[in-house]
Amino acid sequence: MKMVLLYIRAFVFFVGLVIFTFIIGFVSLLVWPLPLKRRYVYVTQWSHWVVHWARLICGLNYRMEGNLRIPEGPVVVISNHQSAWEGIFFQTVFPQQTWVLKKELLRIPFLGWSLASVKPIAIDRKKKLSALDQLLKQGKEHLQNGRWVVVFPEGTRSRPGTLRRFSLGGAVLAAEAGVPVLPVVHNAGEHWPPSRFIKWPGTIRVKVGPLIETRGLSPREINRRAREWIEAELHAVSRSKAVAMDTF
Repeated sequence: MKMVLLYIRAFVFFVGLVIFTFIIGFVSLLVWPLPLKRRYVYVTQWSHWVVHWARLICGLNYRMEGNLRIPEGPVVVISNHQSAWEGIFFQTVFPQQTWVLKKELLRIPFLGWSLASVKPIAIDRKKKLSALDQLLKQGKEHLQNGRWVVVFPEGTRSRPGTLRRFSLGGAVLAAEAGVPVLPVVHNAGEHWPPSRFIKWPGTIRVKVGPLIETRGLSPREINRRAREWIEAELHAVSRSKAVAMDTF
């Protein structure tokens, strides 16, 4: 009976997700003539709604821990990647941002329109050299305009409690742009697994690390420090159960 209820809740969540994605897709077309900052406010209402809908229907709460002071100025966020949830959630708690994502996502009707309207860094992962060039060129432009850049250096989602190899792209961008790196770790995959329809109720733990100042550091050293912190904290957030929900 418990599994049946979980499937029902997941189905209700999915229906609502599809409906609101259609709505925000049309909204993104209507607001396209507006400046990027204004478009971003409208389009990212989808993310706020998804986080709220997941909490209401699927029982997915969250808890923020660690360094909860929002840094002044732009940063490069380096995070582990387990689920679709974290990419959505970061838009609700961090300042205006852009994300490195696969360009194929922009071809998805409605969702792709919404993503394209807020100028993500869409790259072709098969062409590594050109992908890095795109990341650096577009990423620096966004950072210069005060926007954060969110990077998932694993490139694809990993199983809960594990980390894949980190690519250097985010660290190179931070070093060349002269901005700090903000490491973030979470256990979203334990509740919103990438290959499962069911969303498991509970509290997702999101821990924000100390800023890594990049001045004088090589990209490899920046990457190493970010990964070591994420790896150490990953086991902590995966083992313990959160008991409350905090927000910025």
